[in-house]
Amino acid sequence: MADVMWIKVLTNIRNNKKMKLIKAMPEVGDALFCMWIDLICMAGEVADGGYVYLTDGRPYDEEELAVELNRPVQMVRLAIETFNRYNMISIDDNGILLKSFAEIQDIESMERIRQLGAARQRKLREKRRYLPGGDNKQNLLAEDNINNNSCLNNDVTLPSRYSNGRDKIREDNIREEVEIDNNINLINIWENVKGEIKKNISLSNYNLLIQPACLFELTENEAVIGCNNETNARHMESNMRQIIERSICNVTGYSVAVKFVLIE
Repeated sequence: MADVMWIKVLTNIRNNKKMKLIKAMPEVGDALFCMWIDLICMAGEVADGGYVYLTDGRPYDEEELAVELNRPVQMVRLAIETFNRYNMISIDDNGILLKSFAEIQDIESMERIRQLGAARQRKLREKRRYLPGGDNKQNLLAEDNINNNSCLNNDVTLPSRYSNGRDKIREDNIREEVEIDNNINLINIWENVKGEIKKNISLSNYNLLIQPACLFELTENEAVIGCNNETNARHMESNMRQIIERSICNVTGYSVAVKFVLIE
């Protein structure tokens, strides 16, 4: 399961026709509504396109789901039947699929951010060199301030040399935690930036160009935007640079030069 720390919930969920019908059900409506929110959170924890399951290849049974949701089995059975009847879910061998989850949550963009973060971590490890030390111990020569080109407000300065394996493990753990925090902050910043951009471009351009893109790196002076194909990158470079730079400034307060790169 992936470490997705947040999910989106539509602001009009209370007024959704299906939700109104469910909430109007005598005695159980509020409980079913809460269980739907729980399922959305569980799908976010799994981060597999909207699926809810215990482990990969192991769906929940009714009793296990009742424990997870802290509800009676009869209530869980009624909820699943209701959500299925309203075409909100489907059930297969993998588990319970929340049908609208992937579209609302922009899973593809979040997955690209995680992949790019993992790639940066691999590059960092490739740069490390081990030097022989006294008493057959290894000293790690690491680059100081390795995160100075990552998302702002997460700077960590580490000593450049470590004398034993325990210090190296501690350093690795700190770096991995910082990397996760950076990625989460980049996602949150980009969501706010997209909201600013959306005010100034057509909906078709927003859906075609901005929605699939992601914020790869951010410093005080430069922002790196990942594009999913070369055509989009060229179009954004030619026609949307100033809008994106202005939107980033409105959100972060930093005047940046935008750079566009291809991501796979």
